[in-house]
Amino acid sequence: MTALTSLALRAYPPSFRARYGKELSGLVEDLPATSRTSIDLLYGAIRAWAQPPCHGIEGRLRATTATTWVTWCAGFLIVPAMNRALLDPPSAGTSSSVRTLLGIADVLFFLGWALVLLGAASVVFRIVVPAVRARAWTSLRPLMPTLTLGLIEAIGLLWLGIASNNRAEQVAHPSGLFITATVLWLIGFAAFICCLGIGPALALSRLEPGAAELRNPTRLTAAVALTLAALTGCSLAAALIAGDATLANSAIPVAVALAVGCLASLTAIVSSSRGIHALRST
Repeated sequence: MTALTSLALRAYPPSFRARYGKELSGLVEDLPATSRTSIDLLYGAIRAWAQPPCHGIEGRLRATTATTWVTWCAGFLIVPAMNRALLDPPSAGTSSSVRTLLGIADVLFFLGWALVLLGAASVVFRIVVPAVRARAWTSLRPLMPTLTLGLIEAIGLLWLGIASNNRAEQVAHPSGLFITATVLWLIGFAAFICCLGIGPALALSRLEPGAAELRNPTRLTAAVALTLAALTGCSLAAALIAGDATLANSAIPVAVALAVGCLASLTAIVSSSRGIHALRST
């Protein structure tokens, strides 16, 4: 099994891997280790996120809630990526139209997080807290990496802030320790975002809440999906208007952010629409 094939297998949703992971791995072992196999697996992973296998209304609502959470965690990074590329520092192609679009994307960014946290609060109080009281530690275990990395990243950010304030020259002439700490913090932040998206989704799948607990979070998924699509559209329009200035210093990060944002928006819209349809049938 090639490294790309192994990565493609890990790209499937946690609920899919928990139910079909062993069978899929066994099937892949019997297939030729070619790039075509890896591409087929990646395409299957995308389809599994967009249309995960469900079992009843509860399964559909769980899949919608988890998928929308994951897509938001993947797609919201398009806003800081575009701000970094076009506004830090402002490039020659950053016109007033570009600034307006990025400003709208910023507003949508905070609106989306408000909606996501509102839905998360409902999940925490109605699902996670009862699970803690019931000592369902096995089901809650996927949340531990997120909480641990979040604490470490918060401490690291505090240290970096204190170090940069105490040493003004760090900005112009950063020390080796400061650079190393910054790189490690960025790596940790990337790991934290991955855990933030996957951990709660996996925990939700293990807890198997009923339709009553997921009714309000599912209703919010449509608003989150539309907000994600809108901020992605604003960012994409800003990139097109700015032209070559968009890719002047951050070609790869911007291209990746735009691609992930578009894919995440499409997946969120499809999944939320299926969840709303299932909710209306109850």
